[in-house]
Amino acid sequence: MGWNILKSKKAVSRREAEATIEVYQPARKPVVTSTPPPAYEPPNTNFFQIPATLLNEQARAEAPPPPKVIEPVLVVGIDFGTTSTGVAYAMVTDVNAVETVITNWPGANNSNIKKIPSVVWYDADGKVIGWGKDTAFAEASAKAYKRDESERRSFEASYYKLLLENWDPTYEDFRRSIRLPPNKTALDVASDFLTEVRKVTEKELIRTFGEPRFKKLQREARYFLTVPAVWSDVAKSATRQAAVNAGFVDSMDNPKLSLIVEPEAAAIFCAKRDVYHFETNDVFLVVDCGGGTVDLIAYEVEDSTPSSFLVKEFTTGTGAVCGSVLVDTHFNDLVKAKVQYLLKMNIIDNKMAANIRRRCRKEFPNIKHNFKNDPNIDFTVETGVAASHEGLNLFDGDMTFTPEEILMAFQSSVSQVVSLVHDQIRQVQDKGKFLKAILVVGGYGSSSFLFASIQQAVPQRYRSCVLRPKDSVAAIVNGAVVTGIFQDVLKSRVARRHYCMETVEDFIPGCHRMNYMEEVNGKKKCKYTQRHLVKKGQEISIHDSITIPFFREISYNSSRIFTDKLYTCDATELPQYVVDPGMVYLTDLVTDLSAIGWDQFQKTEVNGKTLYRIYFDIVLAVDGGNEIKAEFVFNSDVRGKVNCKF
Repeated sequence: MGWNILKSKKAVSRREAEATIEVYQPARKPVVTSTPPPAYEPPNTNFFQIPATLLNEQARAEAPPPPKVIEPVLVVGIDFGTTSTGVAYAMVTDVNAVETVITNWPGANNSNIKKIPSVVWYDADGKVIGWGKDTAFAEASAKAYKRDESERRSFEASYYKLLLENWDPTYEDFRRSIRLPPNKTALDVASDFLTEVRKVTEKELIRTFGEPRFKKLQREARYFLTVPAVWSDVAKSATRQAAVNAGFVDSMDNPKLSLIVEPEAAAIFCAKRDVYHFETNDVFLVVDCGGGTVDLIAYEVEDSTPSSFLVKEFTTGTGAVCGSVLVDTHFNDLVKAKVQYLLKMNIIDNKMAANIRRRCRKEFPNIKHNFKNDPNIDFTVETGVAASHEGLNLFDGDMTFTPEEILMAFQSSVSQVVSLVHDQIRQVQDKGKFLKAILVVGGYGSSSFLFASIQQAVPQRYRSCVLRPKDSVAAIVNGAVVTGIFQDVLKSRVARRHYCMETVEDFIPGCHRMNYMEEVNGKKKCKYTQRHLVKKGQEISIHDSITIPFFREISYNSSRIFTDKLYTCDATELPQYVVDPGMVYLTDLVTDLSAIGWDQFQKTEVNGKTLYRIYFDIVLAVDGGNEIKAEFVFNSDVRGKVNCKF
């Protein structure tokens, strides 16, 4: 899934500074008709149904030729999550390659686990002393630290991934509660964690293929790293940087590393692995419930033929920071309140309080997974302290939590997830379609209570098609690898936000604000104006690009390094000026034309002054809405990359 904007044809050169933007639109767009959608048919819940057409003689006669054997390519998928992480891989010679999930992790005591906690422990010097499941030494050190925080011996970093998203205001409340080790940024911790993941991955691959063969495969290996669908381009860039720092690839623009949004990975896995049998024109919704974020996107099947299976995004992806960490936070607040009361009543001391908090935190994942809101089932945690208080359900160190208390921990998260599901259903039905299936995936998606809550909250017609695919926890990491195996399964994405470029336009009285007027080379101009590049909700084909014409007029020996500002906006309508509320600065696009000689530019006289006119294009690829990359074109030739400085 490399990025090649202009490989087969060159951009057209233009000499008009005010030329319009050329946006390559997909040939086909979803058509909304006024006729009612087809009658709803209950979905087939047989996850392993074999299409009948494959069993008859005609299908065998029409079957495509056997897949062509190619040079083996190693594909590695990394599902880097807020609370847990998994890795899978496949040796790809044709589309029959099968993914393998790594289950042998340090500290797992020989138990096969598909995901490990995304935690890192540091000593006082900032050295990694534990990570994932391999944290026994670090946790023992933590128990020994004294009340004086300056004498603390170890530091745990968790939920740090959410800090890679640094400007979305919806994260702000939770961001303030996340603590990082001294002198460490979120990018540092993410890089350290992924470094350890890479080391274990390489050991597993060497054990599987042998070191000589792995070293050969490693040179052309392709990596697919998952990111939340709702993340900004800034957060995606930071995630890519963490993977580079960890040593998966050697540079930010290395095409062997691709980012894939989590619902997309799950959708491709479910579709290509026949988790659910889809027909052409079917629409299905993926609800990816992770540790930090919950992401939702509906997809439409454009072609259900096995040999050319093709899907496209049908709705604008939505999501929020309402994953399992929100449930954890509310539960921890409950435990904290109980502990503070016990301290106030002198029933326990600080060491006992720390033990209670630690034991409750350790046991809560099991409680969370098994909770079904059964009024007859309580949950008890052995805290290891010799204390009792009847009012707090603490008896000889056993602290009991009622179903009502656990329900309160879930309430905020579940209500937000249900609201997001309703919004996606509305988007689908507004386009004249009904959902064929609602697929609940991700680690948090394995929660019995969350699944039942979604099932009960959707309209009656959809309740039978709310499904949790087998091995839903590993669906995303498997999907990352399946994406690498099949490549062109996704045709197009729907832009989640507006993109625009800051411009300086000719000032038009009555149209532009007077206080934004400025004089440039004797001409009245309006600053802060914008050029709309991508509209929110616009369908963007995976290989589409946007050609933006630029014009500069400079004196001899002036700098030929030009900077243009790119902005985004999540609002429905794009404001007129880049300084208006709702506009968010995204990045500088830096174009360096220093290598182009002055004799290549147009020489002109303006008010008795010799100036040089420079015409060039920036070809902007948003990877179908996934990542932003750019090249610049001069005289119809691609002359270099445009740096995106986030």
